[in-house]
Amino acid sequence: MGWYDTIKDAVSVMQKADNIDVTKQLLEAQKEMMDIQQENFELKRTIDELNTIIEKSKKIKYSEGRGAVYTIEEDGSKQGPYCTCCWEADGKTISLHRRSTSYMNCPCCKAEIKSRLVYDNEDETESET
Repeated sequence: MGWYDTIKDAVSVMQKADNIDVTKQLLEAQKEMMDIQQENFELKRTIDELNTIIEKSKKIKYSEGRGAVYTIEEDGSKQGPYCTCCWEADGKTISLHRRSTSYMNCPCCKAEIKSRLVYDNEDETESET
């Protein structure tokens, strides 16, 4: 039996005993426990979000050769390009959309980034320069 059920049963017993003061105290304790449970849930979610950002930050690389963008190299493949504004401000990896061979833009923050074509192989990019 969890804390909620225990307090609920105690409230029921006190109501039957017609003890209004204890019933009020138990209901207040129940409300406080529910508030604590909600706060705990929100804190765990925040911790998970921060851990995700920490893990991404270990893998993400600034790639000026591709334009001022971020990429992630994982398991031998590159992902991205990602918006520098969104990553640096919010820790979000927002994929950039190619507008032309010279420009990409972010669908989230609307940043416009001048860039060269993005290649899957970085060596191809270097040989172009």
